[in-house]
This record gives sequence, C-alpha cells and structure tokens, in this order.
Amino acid sequence: LWNKKKNTQDQLNKYSAMFVDASMQSPVPDVSRNSADFDAVLGVVENDLMHLEDGINFAGDKTVSAVELIELLQKFN
Repeated sequence: LWNKKKNTQDQLNKYSAMFVDASMQSPVPDVSRNSADFDAVLGVVENDLMHLEDGINFAGDKTVSAVELIELLQKFN
C-alpha cells in the first residue's frame, strides 16, 4: 500500500542508500539492512503509518488486528 500510494522508484531506495556502509547497523534491529523489506519498513515507520511495538523492533511476524488494519487504511484517506 505504501509503495503504491506514495513512492516513486527513486524514493524506494532512499533508506537503503543511506546504509550502504557495511559497518552501519539497521535502525530497526529486527529488520536487516539487507532485507528486501528494509525500505518499506523504514518508510511506514518514518511516515507514522505503523509503529515500533516496543519502540525498537518492528515485529514483522506479529499478526495485525482488524482494528490496526482499519486505522492504517484510514491514514491513506
């Protein structure tokens, strides 16, 4: 959804482009900077569409509730 609504191809790489140095760690420890989802995760967190559950980790394996999904979708209107 985020990709379709907001990003152009140039914007898709903006987060990963900042972390090209192998010594840099991901700002979200449970999402590797080499992950295919890295840019999407940082994008939705930075733009306040989703939040870090504990303030540190994204918890991408957590199931999103119906209420959370509705709240997320409402942010697109």
